[in-house]
Amino acid sequence: MDSTRRGIAGIDVHKKMLAVVVRRETDGKLEYEKRKFGTTHKEILALAAWLQHEQVGHVVMESTAQYWRPVWYGLEAHFQLHLSHPLKTLAPRGRNAISEMRSDWRIGGVRAIWRRASYPERSKGRGAG
Repeated sequence: MDSTRRGIAGIDVHKKMLAVVVRRETDGKLEYEKRKFGTTHKEILALAAWLQHEQVGHVVMESTAQYWRPVWYGLEAHFQLHLSHPLKTLAPRGRNAISEMRSDWRIGGVRAIWRRASYPERSKGRGAG
């Protein structure tokens, strides 16, 4: 991963859809872009290409089930990944932190997720079983 990348992405992982928000700084101003991707291998590769184009360095994923795994495996070689469960990242008034960021992407929300994020270990024998 290139350490000069300045963008941050948040992904709300669903069974058949990935809601993605990228926050980047351009000329001192914060900009946000939202996109949706499918969960097929082809769509995850398209997501990775878009995130690289946007110079994203960190990706925060939020998922309640195991749907995050193929996304993690598709992105782990290119980005610093953070995984969070929504029950651990509740925003004020009971709203989900990624959903909160999806509406206005406050950097404080990203920092809150990083403080509570978990980091699955890389699997040496993944796919061998």
